[in-house]
Amino acid sequence: MKKTLASMLIGSAIMAASASAAFANTSGTMTFTGTVADTTCTVSDLNQSIVFSNYDRTTFQKAVLHTAYEVQPINYQVSGCPANITNAKMNVSYTPGGSSLQRLNLGSTSARGLAVLISKVPVSPGSNTPNGSLYATNSTEKDFPIVNGSGVVSLYPLTMRVNSSYLGQNTVVAGDFTTSANVELTFN
Repeated sequence: MKKTLASMLIGSAIMAASASAAFANTSGTMTFTGTVADTTCTVSDLNQSIVFSNYDRTTFQKAVLHTAYEVQPINYQVSGCPANITNAKMNVSYTPGGSSLQRLNLGSTSARGLAVLISKVPVSPGSNTPNGSLYATNSTEKDFPIVNGSGVVSLYPLTMRVNSSYLGQNTVVAGDFTTSANVELTFN
């Protein structure tokens, strides 16, 4: 009987231990943390002030029509792009001057015989701008390569002697002018 009682006590102890394990905490929480970064490219100073030279009215009147008179290149440095970015797209928007979507509006100025334009490609003073090379407001974009996270986006603002009789620009008229354009870069 002693053996049976001892066996029963040992059996009860084992069952009690098993029962407490069965009622132990069987659920827990797994916590995950991480970051999704809005990584984008860095662009050097998108706000630029271009100051064209002072033109002598008589000299400018003799300039060859519809050729670049003065060019002020702008280079935006792009850096820090994620590896999946291989292209920058430039869009230029502005208020057009007259019926030409390529000419920037010079505002309320008395100056005549002059146009401000923005070329997508390098152009030299005294040369014609290649067909299709001028930005037209809100309608033209240009792609620039991004390699190893960086690249250069270039624009070529220029002045040009124009002759448009309907705008009263047959003769160069002296006056100050101010105009502006918005630039927007998108990346893909």
